[in-house]
Amino acid sequence: YAILSSGGRDRTHQQHYQDTLRYLLDKGASVNGMGMQGHFGRNPTSIERVHSILDRYHTSFPQLDIRITEFDVSTDDAELQADYTRDFLTIVFSHPATVGVQCWGFWAGAHWRPEAALYTKDWQIRPNGEQWKHLTREIWWTDLNGQSDAKGTFSGRAYYGDYMIRVRHNETIKELQFQIEKDDANRFEIQF
Repeated sequence: YAILSSGGRDRTHQQHYQDTLRYLLDKGASVNGMGMQGHFGRNPTSIERVHSILDRYHTSFPQLDIRITEFDVSTDDAELQADYTRDFLTIVFSHPATVGVQCWGFWAGAHWRPEAALYTKDWQIRPNGEQWKHLTREIWWTDLNGQSDAKGTFSGRAYYGDYMIRVRHNETIKELQFQIEKDDANRFEIQF
């Protein structure tokens, strides 16, 4: 905790986390990622500072992925909350070491800090929820449609993640589920 929160100023705790990771790796522990809690309040850590902290750990441990855990922004200022949610998700999504963001909760009826939830108790989406949905279901969402060339090849760009492709050849339809992964050729073939 307190790696990203508290304005990103808890350098003692940050150093302890870094030293602990280094110790575990030096002793041969099987560590394949870092988790960083993301609890923020009405004075959240600046996005520039978040980026700097992510860079620090990525530089120290380039072989480890970073996942943000327990993300929420606890404030009654809906505009600040929505803007910070948008900016935080964007900086995390754009960082080469990060692999995901998990909310600590999303519904006010079961959230430790109901004002931080993406949805109210009566399931109305809040402005921070709108930002989350807009980024993850519109901006960073891939829908591709197209036709293969004369050789039967189709290519396109897609975000990392899980996909289902549906291909029609004459009257035959085939489906394939697959993942687009970092550092992979990401080539898939469907044969008729």
